[in-house]
Amino acid sequence: MLLLLTVANAAVAAKLCDWMAGHVTHGDSAEAGTQDSPHVNVALTFAGLRAFGLGEDQLELFPEEFRHGMAARAGLLGDVRNNHPRRWRRPLDANTGKVEIDPETAHVVLQLRCKATNGASPDVEWGTGHPLYSAAQKVLAANLGVVLLAVQTLSRRYNAEKRIQEHFGWADGNGQPEPEAGLENDDANRVHLGEIVNGHDNAADFADLADPRQAWLADGSFLVVRKYRQFPGRLEKAAAVTAQAMSAAFGGVPPDWLEVIYGKLMGRTRNGSPVVDPARLNRFDYRNDSDGRVCPLRAHIRLAHPRSTPPGHARQG
Repeated sequence: MLLLLTVANAAVAAKLCDWMAGHVTHGDSAEAGTQDSPHVNVALTFAGLRAFGLGEDQLELFPEEFRHGMAARAGLLGDVRNNHPRRWRRPLDANTGKVEIDPETAHVVLQLRCKATNGASPDVEWGTGHPLYSAAQKVLAANLGVVLLAVQTLSRRYNAEKRIQEHFGWADGNGQPEPEAGLENDDANRVHLGEIVNGHDNAADFADLADPRQAWLADGSFLVVRKYRQFPGRLEKAAAVTAQAMSAAFGGVPPDWLEVIYGKLMGRTRNGSPVVDPARLNRFDYRNDSDGRVCPLRAHIRLAHPRSTPPGHARQG
């Protein structure tokens, strides 16, 4: 879950920093979070950095996209008409559950994550029945002066093979960027460390934190939180109609064409196998499919990760 928090003043912010230093989960932790001891991650918003005491000379060093926020850049992002910020469903006040709050007023986004063991539905709403409700209350009790604005519940879904499955039905999480050598699949998914965290070289440039005001940014990153409304039924209907048309035009039965359609859209079949080489989950490239006949050039995974550079230097899109 995500907790959207505010701090009453700089002193409260300082105490929260001390608390976070002892509770944020370390990156090399191999243990799964539990309901009593969840994994903890934290992000500070632009408003939060100001509330935590950063001066304007430091704040102006941040990228314009971060300083201005998503709503202010709606036109550039294509958020127009039905997707205009005026139509966004903003988080509801955690106390009443009725009044929308402006997420840009939040100072801190705290993520709590665990593997639920009480049989809770993945769609359980915020309240006493949520697996992480007790853990969230402990966070607030330990940090007086920190106010809970809103809660966004999160859940992970699994298919029949116990693999992560996103809402449109594809197995998910098959290809993650790997900044360290020696890991499985590193030849296909390797990226520069600077693609993920500040203060390190990336594929485009060398690290430059010469300005002492930027030193504290080292090993930090930027987090984008965006809530989408998805319509799986619409995709299923469109795919079924197309499968019927392909069956009529080329023969065969619609269910077989249906998997072809899903594979062409994603670049992977719904079980996660790449269409260019089903036997290799991640150790593949497009050198034998440069024109996109097998995996279309605009398939999701090909746009996100072209795999066009030598192994060990691939850049995650």
